[in-house]
Order: sequence, then structure tokens, then C-alpha cells
Amino acid sequence: VMLIRLDPDTILYSAAITACEKGGQWQLAQSLLLGMSSHSLVPSIVSYNAAISASGGVGHWQSAMSYMHQLPVEMVLSSDVTYHAAISACEKAGCWSRSLTLLQKLSREQRNMNEIPFNAVISACATSSKTWGLAIAVLAKMLQSGVQPTHVTLSAAVTACEKTSRWQLATKLLRVAPLKRLQADCMSFNAAIGACARNNRWEACLALLRNKMPFNSLQPDEISFNSAVCLNDTSEWQAQLQLLATMREADLAPSGMCWAHVLTSISKASCRATCRQILENLRESWADSWKASTSGKLPFLSKGTHCLEQSLGVMAV
Repeated sequence: VMLIRLDPDTILYSAAITACEKGGQWQLAQSLLLGMSSHSLVPSIVSYNAAISASGGVGHWQSAMSYMHQLPVEMVLSSDVTYHAAISACEKAGCWSRSLTLLQKLSREQRNMNEIPFNAVISACATSSKTWGLAIAVLAKMLQSGVQPTHVTLSAAVTACEKTSRWQLATKLLRVAPLKRLQADCMSFNAAIGACARNNRWEACLALLRNKMPFNSLQPDEISFNSAVCLNDTSEWQAQLQLLATMREADLAPSGMCWAHVLTSISKASCRATCRQILENLRESWADSWKASTSGKLPFLSKGTHCLEQSLGVMAV
């Protein structure tokens, strides 16, 4: 191993740049890195990595890539952290193509890869419905490379499935997770529930919510219930009301979108008298939440209330 003796000032600069990274001060980190050259100091790999991470943390992937290109070849070859920081920078900025290119370069150089770059690329690809397939392909490559996925990996992959409503693949990923020694978290289950709801797979939604999550020692949260209630099938309005009752018992608040789906469902599936009675029951049971929802703070309610107005022939709220 080649040892490089660092000037004390270089060490101080590197420490200062690292501090800027931790504090999210990317512009100050940039100034310090530039200041080293003006003082005839050669930045270390630590200095560059910290500057890359600082820029990437706020989505300035161009600066991060610029620092990487400034690095001497021997420094880049000696540090996996540099690649990881650059890939994370691209991921935070949504630049999935550049993050994927860097990952492929890492793979070609046959480095000892861990879950960090894979997770970053999968997360970047999961942000768009157009690149969900790449997210799954990178997951497959991760497993093929012998890298152990984490709950972050699983969450990103299931989220990619949710973006494109691929509920079967989302639920399959959750089923095989234990075989890969993976513990799914609430985020993964919520994404799968959302994918099932978009496809009107009510039974699958309930199975995840009432069976699979408790089996995995997970307590459904507001997102879990809201995702399930926001089913596109208005014929399930009675089951939606049952979930609202469960939310009431758990002291969980429906979202504006959740209310909109429930109100739309009951207005389309009930006679006028039944609709009025349900509306009054909801107002009474959810007095605090209803007041907040009808104060203009939750614009998603407009669609649901409009449907109720048409059904009742009067102003619903």
C-alpha cells in the first residue's frame, strides 16, 4: 500500500469540507476545495469524497460529477467511496441513467461491491414508471453478484412496482423476501397495498393489511389504511367504511384523498336516503377530522363532495 504524507493544512481542509458535508453546506465545501488549490495544497481523496457527498446531498449532481472527473486516476481507482458518493448524488437528483452508468463501470472494474450503489440505482430507477423495469433488472444483478439486499432495496423495488400498478410482482417480492433473509418494512407493504388498490385488488389489499403486516410484526399506519381505502372500485364502499371504523379505533386520520374516495363510492353505490344517513354518521364519528377536511385545507375533497352533491341534490358539506 502506497502511503501519502499529507500536509497538516490539507488535513485541516479535509476535516472542514467533511464538516460542511455533514451540515449540508455544499457551497462552502466547494469554496474550501477551490481554496486548497489557491494555497498550493493538493486535495486528498477524503476532501473530494466529502465535496461530492455535499453536492449530491442537495441534488447538485453536476458538481459531484465534476469533482469526480478532477480526481487523479489513481485516486479514483483506489476508492469505492468516490463511486458510491457520485452514484448517490445522481440518485438524489433523479439522474437514473448516470447512476446506472457509474454502477456498470464499477461492475466492469470488478470491485468489491456492496448494497450502497445498488440501492441508490434501484431507488433512482423507481422514481419513474418508465424505468421500473431497470429497477427490477438491477435487483436481479445485485442478487447475481452475491450482494445481500436490505430493507431499503426491497422498499425501492416494491415502490417501482407501485408506480406502474404491477401488484402481482409487488406482492411476490414481499413473499420471497424472507427467503433472502429480508425483513420488509411498512414502506414496502404500503407500496404493495397502493399497487393492489390501483388495480382494484381488494382482497389482496386486505390480506396485506390485516394478515401479512401483523405476521411480520408491523403495525399498519395512516398510509397503509389510506392506500387501501383509495380503491378505484366504488362497489366496495361498505368495506371502505369498515376500514374507516378501524382507523377511528386506532386513532388514525384519513387523508383528503381518502375522504374523496369514500364519499365518491357511497354516492355512486347508495340510494339517496342511505347516502344521507352515512354522511351524517361520518360527520358525527369524525367530527374533528371532518371539520379540518371541510375547512378548505384539503382540496382533494372537492371531487368526492361534488359526487355527493349530485347524488343528494343538495350541498353535501
